Amino acid sequence: MLDDRTLTVRKAARLTGFAAADFSRVRRAAGRAEAVLTALDVLRHCEDDGMEGVLHLPGDALAIRSIVGLFPAKMAERCRHALHKPERQVGYFRHFSNHDRLQNLSFAIHVLELHGNSMDAPLLRRYTSDPNLGTDAIAALQAIEERLAEKP
Repeated sequence: MLDDRTLTVRKAARLTGFAAADFSRVRRAAGRAEAVLTALDVLRHCEDDGMEGVLHLPGDALAIRSIVGLFPAKMAERCRHALHKPERQVGYFRHFSNHDRLQNLSFAIHVLELHGNSMDAPLLRRYTSDPNLGTDAIAALQAIEERLAEKP
């Protein structure tokens, strides 16, 4: 993931405001056999935790404070994989529960809402009748359709 832009974890930390250790965790998770499954949990935690306390960074350059914002295509692909095999979701942290799994899947749907495309529609439609994720899936489908309608 960081290798796509030849970024070191320290440079990625400077660009985003996230701790280098967070990037290292993502990189380690991505290297394991269940990389896609575990990485989504770590990414969600980084996205949730990373936005707080990073309102003012030194310098005038605009800081990208989101791993998803820094690598939207790669993150959308990770989320697609997770949504294709939701039963295989595992957590980076030992206390991973069904509630965490649902939060990760909701996060994955939200990422596709922001960065998905028309090819994601069939996958998202599978979730529209889910009692926990249906509302998120419908919102994602609507956002993608609106985004596509705006393009010439």
